[in-house]
Amino acid sequence: MADNLTLFATELDVRTPENLLRARQIYEETPEHSDNGAAFRDGFDLNVDEQASECRLRISASPSGDTGVVIRFVRRCAQEFGLTGPWGFEWAHVCSKPMLHSFGGGALVLDLTTGDTLAWNDTHGWLARQLAKAGRTS
Repeated sequence: MADNLTLFATELDVRTPENLLRARQIYEETPEHSDNGAAFRDGFDLNVDEQASECRLRISASPSGDTGVVIRFVRRCAQEFGLTGPWGFEWAHVCSKPMLHSFGGGALVLDLTTGDTLAWNDTHGWLARQLAKAGRTS
């Protein structure tokens, strides 16, 4: 049997040491608006370099993550800490065995000010569109 994984690693600058501490609390909470009652910690790993002078959260998948949960967490942090500007991350879909249609990835850019998605793409959809334009199927 094959294992399908979603992998990513990104950072979010939360600007102050106080926000770092609060972000950890948010990460451990179960969000009220969660579809399945799951905490953010169920979708990704969160790390902070205590020795670093920067106030960045390290968000990663280990061994597999949920990109939708990352997006909800980042939106929550942006709203709570008044973060602004664009932020984005990319991910890879991989499989432990060479199986058709089991690899791909994507990327997303959020406007932290509004929480809106500015742009996103997934390689599976992109490939299908390109092949359709060329008159071929995958």
